[in-house]
Amino acid sequence: ICGQLDGLSLVFLNGCSSENIAQLLVELGCKLVVATRGKVNDVAASAFTQQFYYSLGSAESVRASFESAQQVLRVDPDPRVKSSAEMFVLFGQKHAGSRAVSREVQSSRFDMESPRSQYSLFFENSQDGLAPACSLPPRVEDYVERSSVLCDILRNFDASGGGPPRRACILSGPAGIGKTAIAIELAHFATAPGRLFSRSVMFVTLAGRPDLATVLASIAQCLSARQPPLLSARASSSSSSSPGQAEVLRALERLDQLKGRHLLILDDHSGAVHSCPAVHSLLADILKVVKSLSILICSRRQVYESLGSCKCVNMPMPALSSMESAQLFLKRMHRPLRPCDLERGAACQENLLRSEHVLQKLIEHPLLVQLGGNPEHLRATAERVTPELHSLFDLCSSGAASSSTGFTLLRNMSIDETEDAGSSSVGAPAHVVSEDSVDGMNLTRTTSVEGAPLARMMSVDGAPLTRMMSIDDT
Repeated sequence: ICGQLDGLSLVFLNGCSSENIAQLLVELGCKLVVATRGKVNDVAASAFTQQFYYSLGSAESVRASFESAQQVLRVDPDPRVKSSAEMFVLFGQKHAGSRAVSREVQSSRFDMESPRSQYSLFFENSQDGLAPACSLPPRVEDYVERSSVLCDILRNFDASGGGPPRRACILSGPAGIGKTAIAIELAHFATAPGRLFSRSVMFVTLAGRPDLATVLASIAQCLSARQPPLLSARASSSSSSSPGQAEVLRALERLDQLKGRHLLILDDHSGAVHSCPAVHSLLADILKVVKSLSILICSRRQVYESLGSCKCVNMPMPALSSMESAQLFLKRMHRPLRPCDLERGAACQENLLRSEHVLQKLIEHPLLVQLGGNPEHLRATAERVTPELHSLFDLCSSGAASSSTGFTLLRNMSIDETEDAGSSSVGAPAHVVSEDSVDGMNLTRTTSVEGAPLARMMSVDGAPLTRMMSIDDT
């Protein structure tokens, strides 16, 4: 049997705790072996197998098929199925040990003349025409997985749950909350072979002027870049006149002649969908004309008005949990944590090893609390954690007042800002001078403390004394 195994392209051991057998098979000559490293849920094993073989049959590489099957489990709402995703491992080299994937198997398609071709199946280098019709933006680095959001979106588009499939979904939330990241992840996931919108997801970013002409030009550019193109490049890039609505509708209507369902993702940075009635009318016409098309809109505001007969299903984008915020912050920092980062006055010469205790202390840190689970704010602030930064507390209460995103962490205050400071009397309530907002959180400045006028408390020989005030002071 050893001679028969030598050179075998792929073995799938679809049983529990088959890791040791997989290692033996690789050493006996098998090029690739899929196995498990423990007890696997039956439902998870069935879903993994179905997606893995479907992808292989669609001319995907072994590695791409393996990752596609893992992703199906990761987004499953059942926690038992979801936790089984990491139980599947792919061996592809002698003495691979416990490594899930050998570096020799990193490429999705191999050159048959390359030494690495020993790890590929024969059909992996053919049928390149099955590549996705539209190029998609690259996945976001250090993406924080939000499988529940992705699952909710796909469940609305899918009729398998028993209810009617929806054709218009709105993913809403403030700037920086992660709408674009989840939309890109959804695009890559949904366009994989065997998925709901297999090889037919179009991603359009709406930026610039929030008007009909800009939106039409953006959609036209996407249609012309599609393979095969639905609109000529000349029509989409003409400087003399932007493509007309009728021209774009005719191009999109051709989608109904193609097999399967199609998804148009509009990442609306400009706010055109909710602010321009003509754009809203265009999207209603698109859904009316193209029966096989669904639309996902990423918007900072919810959209309740129907797109023609299609109800807009609004899904608010949640902020990151405290644990997810801390994990993302750690990934984006430029130096290890120090004791002085987590406790004022502690040592700053040594580096902390990551542990549950350190992670919990970071979760409770005032800086992360202030950032409110916003991924963009977390990333921007983490970029400032360099070897030169003394402590994370410096980002809360030092002169480095605001991040590149405009998220203000502190305010300066002097008695010059007070209103009739000298007229306050002892025992009077604190007098509010002004109120600012930081992403919906009110920041209040007062002119008295426990009834005592600030003018008397905050001056030295009549000179204004600046007081630093953070969000924690409210």
